Amino acid sequence: MSENLPISINTANKEQLIEEIKNLHKQVIQLEKTKNTEPYQLAQQKALFAVISKIRESLDLDSIFKSTAIEVRQLLNADRVGMYKFDTDSKYEWGEFVSEDVLPDFRPALSAKIKDHCFGEHYINYYLHGKIWASDDIYGSKLPRCYVQVLSQFQIRANLVAPLLKGEELWGLLCIHQCSGPREWKESEMEFVRQIATHLGIALQHAEFVKQLQMQSEYLTQAVNQAVEREKAVAAIINKIRQSLQLNTIFTTTTQEVCQLLKADRVVIYRFNPDWSGEFLVESKSEEWKSLIEEQKSDPKFAENISECSIKYLADISIADSYLQETQGGEFSRGEIFRVCHDIYKANFSPCYLEALERYEAKAYAIIAIYQGKTLWGLLAVYQNQTPRNWQKSEINFLIQIGGQLGVAIQQAELLAQTEQQKRDLETILEAELHRQSESLIEEAERERALAQVIDKIRRTLDINTIFETATSEVRQLLNADRAAVFKFKPYSYWNQGKFVSENVLSPFCSVLETHIEDHCFGERFAQNYPLGHVQVLPNINEAGLTDCYVQILAQFEIQANLVVALLKGDELWGLLCIHQCSAPRQWQKKEIEFVQKIAVQLGVALQQAELLTQAQKRSEEQAKVAEQERALARVIDRIRQTLDIDTIFSSTTQEVRQILQCDRVVVYHFISDRRGEFIFESKLSGGIPLDQTEQKKIWLDTHLQYPKIGQYQNHEPLIIDDIFNASLSMSHLRVLEEFQIRAYILVPVFVGEILWGLLGAYQQTNTRNWEPREVSLLTQVANQLGVAIQQAKLLAELQKAKETADAANHAKSEFLANMSHEL
Repeated sequence: MSENLPISINTANKEQLIEEIKNLHKQVIQLEKTKNTEPYQLAQQKALFAVISKIRESLDLDSIFKSTAIEVRQLLNADRVGMYKFDTDSKYEWGEFVSEDVLPDFRPALSAKIKDHCFGEHYINYYLHGKIWASDDIYGSKLPRCYVQVLSQFQIRANLVAPLLKGEELWGLLCIHQCSGPREWKESEMEFVRQIATHLGIALQHAEFVKQLQMQSEYLTQAVNQAVEREKAVAAIINKIRQSLQLNTIFTTTTQEVCQLLKADRVVIYRFNPDWSGEFLVESKSEEWKSLIEEQKSDPKFAENISECSIKYLADISIADSYLQETQGGEFSRGEIFRVCHDIYKANFSPCYLEALERYEAKAYAIIAIYQGKTLWGLLAVYQNQTPRNWQKSEINFLIQIGGQLGVAIQQAELLAQTEQQKRDLETILEAELHRQSESLIEEAERERALAQVIDKIRRTLDINTIFETATSEVRQLLNADRAAVFKFKPYSYWNQGKFVSENVLSPFCSVLETHIEDHCFGERFAQNYPLGHVQVLPNINEAGLTDCYVQILAQFEIQANLVVALLKGDELWGLLCIHQCSAPRQWQKKEIEFVQKIAVQLGVALQQAELLTQAQKRSEEQAKVAEQERALARVIDRIRQTLDIDTIFSSTTQEVRQILQCDRVVVYHFISDRRGEFIFESKLSGGIPLDQTEQKKIWLDTHLQYPKIGQYQNHEPLIIDDIFNASLSMSHLRVLEEFQIRAYILVPVFVGEILWGLLGAYQQTNTRNWEPREVSLLTQVANQLGVAIQQAKLLAELQKAKETADAANHAKSEFLANMSHEL
């Protein structure tokens, strides 16, 4: 850019010039003292000294050139001496004489524009090496015709030319012209001209140096003033930005201030979308220019070109435009990417981008990236529409500051928006959490109510079925499940078999009640874990990695999600409380699981209480039965004691015992000998085959007496058969028992004194029967009383017989005495 003016002070040339002036002064003094010195040589030294002194006295090039031309022309007695300057942009084809001293007889060359194509082609390198060119006669020197034509128009016949070098740049030429005729240039004259040209080159450098100093001073003064003004403007804009957190207000204020301060034709703020499309948000412009905002509204694709063609490149920090290259990054190599264009038609833009800029009416622009943190948010674009514009470094720096402040404002606004959003989110979350907690408390209250109701039901009733019905109904409704069911394991099945004994299920789904299930997988792999507190929680049975056998069981009941808790009766795994979701998978919540566990615990308590009640009822029933049996036994004994008629005793005893034991048949069996016996009395239900019939009696007696149990009876041991098929009986014996429809029986020995008289038997025909010890005891006591009765009856019979014998003897004695008395 033009404000980057390189200033270099060639201190070596300055010191050399001062030293040379001192030497020349000494030489002039020495020459004046030397008598042999030629007047011409002395004049040359004086002229050179005058030129150098003039350079020291003044840095005004026009004054130096004018005095030098006069001194040199007069000394060399030439017709013209002039300083020719090249046009810097013409590649040495154009130039003009900027100073001369010429005799009145010849045409002046001052300010004459000269075009010479030959010079650049033939002589440029010659002069750049500091060489002097001399022509004694232009018409006899075989010069190019174009060059001769240029020289002849100024009446030149002889020419002596030395380069004027400003450093390494060929600034112009020192020309010595002889117009009156040819001239042979002397070596001393050429040396003198070379020295003059050298010192004029130094003067050119010094003048350039002074010019740069002046320009820099002016630039610095202007820059300081502008910087102060811009700093004030930046401070004012920043203050306005900080006064508001409303982005629209900030953007509007900023664009207006920037547009006014930079005297730009348009200032806009452009925002990118995530897909690099975008839109103009705010603009400030002069009245004569169309509104990009309005254009954007009427043509939605209007703003897309700015993204597609160029500006999205700013997202890549590696991009460097010509301005960055010229300044080697300068102050702007920190990531604040910008693009500067002084003239859009000299920037080699694509047709696409040029078309977009023309639609924006732009001739030049400066675009600054606006970053929100490290993210490219948008652009601050300043357009010059009237003419191209050479953007100054200070202007770019100003825009970068504004862009930075806009980024800060956007970030602050974003933070504020985030804070407000977080506040709203927190309020929403808090409201949702309060609602959730409220719902949770309500649900918890409902669960506690249901739990209390189940507990109350347990306390009010000991009917386990009623308790199960209440629990399944409450749990299913409260958990909004499809099925709640109680599963009971079959005793002694090792948890491989069982059935659902209670359920509450929605109507669309099948009932599992009384469904028998056999699952060896459960008994072998899972049963041992449930008494330890294991809970099966399956949100989706198809994603739980279950065994095929288990999946098949669940699938037949349409189960998709499963929650299973153990029902423990004490330490025993009695069954399972199962919650089924059949309509869809379900994520079981922790509180739901805890609730079901609490219900399961209460059901376990109910099972224990029901078990205790059952045991108590059994004990009560058992005690009642024992009492009843004791009363019955007392009645039996009383009846036995009331009569000595053995048939009456047998009849009443068998009937009483059958009724007490609620069995199908009671018999009295009498051993006739060790191998023989007979049923002498029985009491049976109607329809049974009588055992005291002659033919049946024989079959029974033969089979029974062959059964080797006589020794057992003689040891006062009863024979107890709960199930004939589990008693290791012979096949012949089994056939006889099946023929008489006998399935279970008890036989107790009847002793008369120490003699095995017979057996008292009780028989169950239709089913097996687990004979209770009290039943065996009762039958044994009755048998003992029968033995006593039989013994008493036997004693009575013996007494009667003895009495009859005594009576017969007395009768015989009486008859004998009567006969004897008669005979006497």
